[in-house]
Amino acid sequence: FFLQSSPIIHYLDDHGFEVIVGSRSKGDVKIAGCKRARWVQLDVEKPEGLVALDEWAARVDVVVSLLPYVFHPTAPRLLSRRRSTF
Repeated sequence: FFLQSSPIIHYLDDHGFEVIVGSRSKGDVKIAGCKRARWVQLDVEKPEGLVALDEWAARVDVVVSLLPYVFHPTAPRLLSRRRSTF
């Protein structure tokens, strides 16, 4: 599960990994040409976005965050409850 980064998304897709990209708007996501990448709407500035992040973390093996630094205290604390790789 990614919170955006086009080169690594394409790299993982090219190597057979399923990639889920969370972002506020689909226009921000660069997954054109990827066969195993998909977008989910996720806005961590809202409480429901943090709930969604927690729910996605329960379903995936690895979470890669490229969130703005202001969210770095919140997201890892949330994900550490699930022992997600972050």
